[in-house]
Amino acid sequence: MLAESSYKVKAQMQDIETLEKKGKGQHGANREYAQVMRELEYLKKELFKLKLDVASVLEEKSRAEKEIEASTSKMITCTRKEEVLRKEIDEANEEQVLAELARIEALKEFEDIRVQREREKEEFLSKLETTRKKLKEAKEEINESKELEMKLAITVSDVDILQNQLNLVKEMEKRVQGDESVKLLEGSLRKDDESGDSIELLTIKEELEAAKKELALTRDESFQFMAAMDVIRNELRHVTKETARLKKNDSAVQNLNSKLLRKDDESGDSTELQTIKEELEAAKKELALTRDESFQFMAAMDVIRNELRHVTKETARLKKNDSSVQNLNSKLLRTKTKLEAACAAEEKARSLVISLSHSLENLKTETDEAKKEKELITQDIITTKAEIQKTEIEIDMNEEKLQGVMKELEEAKTTEALALEKLKTLSETTMKERALTEKHSSKITISKFEYEYLTNHAAAAEELADKKVAAAEAWIEALKASEREILLETKIVQRELKERMLKEEREVYVKEKTVGRRVSSEEFDRTRKRDKSSSKNLQIGVSRKSIKSNGSMTPSKRAKFQKAASPATRHVSPFTLKKRKKVIPNLAKLFSGKKNTITTEF
Repeated sequence: MLAESSYKVKAQMQDIETLEKKGKGQHGANREYAQVMRELEYLKKELFKLKLDVASVLEEKSRAEKEIEASTSKMITCTRKEEVLRKEIDEANEEQVLAELARIEALKEFEDIRVQREREKEEFLSKLETTRKKLKEAKEEINESKELEMKLAITVSDVDILQNQLNLVKEMEKRVQGDESVKLLEGSLRKDDESGDSIELLTIKEELEAAKKELALTRDESFQFMAAMDVIRNELRHVTKETARLKKNDSAVQNLNSKLLRKDDESGDSTELQTIKEELEAAKKELALTRDESFQFMAAMDVIRNELRHVTKETARLKKNDSSVQNLNSKLLRTKTKLEAACAAEEKARSLVISLSHSLENLKTETDEAKKEKELITQDIITTKAEIQKTEIEIDMNEEKLQGVMKELEEAKTTEALALEKLKTLSETTMKERALTEKHSSKITISKFEYEYLTNHAAAAEELADKKVAAAEAWIEALKASEREILLETKIVQRELKERMLKEEREVYVKEKTVGRRVSSEEFDRTRKRDKSSSKNLQIGVSRKSIKSNGSMTPSKRAKFQKAASPATRHVSPFTLKKRKKVIPNLAKLFSGKKNTITTEF
């Protein structure tokens, strides 16, 4: 509207100016001048009205802009508040999620602990039953040992009686020195008494040694029981720590609840806060359930503690009985342990001798098999060497042929160059003559012979160049095919060698594990060094042969050769490098010669 009004005002002003100019030029037309002046006044009034309208419009525009700015500021503040609220809600949701995750983890841990406690209960009860049975057996053995002690006391009394009788006999011998018959009778009596006493003593010692063994076993079991008790105590400490962690989570949830209540007071009733409250109430319910479960778990732990106290009392009583038995049987255990150690040493020595003999036989058989495999590998290597030598000879022959062909091409090039020079000289002379003779003419006359020679020579040169290019490409493709075949053969041989080496290393590793427990450290180290040296020699031989086989490749496939070969084939021999250097410049000369011939002919 403003643009249209301004445009109209400008048009009217232009009309007024034209009218004023006409009025000044025509002094006689007073009537027209009066009309024009009236129209001017009318237009001025309209201009004033338009200005008023423009001012009102500008005021309204400024008001609208101010309102827009105020609304934008309000929108920005509202968006900021929304972002703050969203962040707080997200934080609350994250805290709630963390609390739920902690609760889930606590429940899982609680279930795991409960299952472990049940298992430990069952194991503990079974151990208690076994210990009770062993205690009964120990009591029975103690009773038997008491009976044996009674028998020993009887035998000791019998020995004392016999000694008294011997003393009496000695006194009688002093009195009667000449009676040989009496002496013989006394000697026989002594031998009989000593033999009988020694047999009884041996039997008593054996019985006492058996009782000592059983007592030692009961001691070991009691020590194991004490270790299990220590493990249970450690688990109880872990449970107390977990309960403390659950209490901390509860306090964190309460803090979240207080924060949300504050937000509720500040922001008023909103749907999002109500949902958060509902979720918090659900979390509280779940925490209450976890508390109830923890209290149940604590009650179960109290029951376990009471059972443990009962078990400790029984163990103390068993220790008292064990101390009394130990005091009685300490002397007998010493002799018994010595005899058992000697018997065990003899049995171990026999088992070691038998196992060593079996292991030596197995090693001999395995070494024979390894030797046979090595012979087969050497034969394969020899065959691969022969094949590689054949391929190298073929490559040398092909290179010689290439060199002969290159020489022929060079000779042909020289002859062509001479002919071209002659043609150039002839053409220059003819051009000079023609330029002298035909300066004013726009056309150049050429003889039929020259025209036919130039056209035919260009076609023949193109055909020759195409034939040379096709021959070189076919030759390169043949070389690539032969190289691919050689690469495939070398890869197959290398894979077979690697598989065999891996099998040998695995077998040696298994042998070392089985023999390492029985054979001494020095013999083990020697065998391992021998196996390693043989495997290293084989790997070095394979790497050298793979280098020779892969060294005769063309330079166009050099990157593929490095990828296909093993990591040991990086040190290429200088002979093969020289061959490659020979092939590269020859091919470069060939293609450069072709380009030169084509350019010179055209």
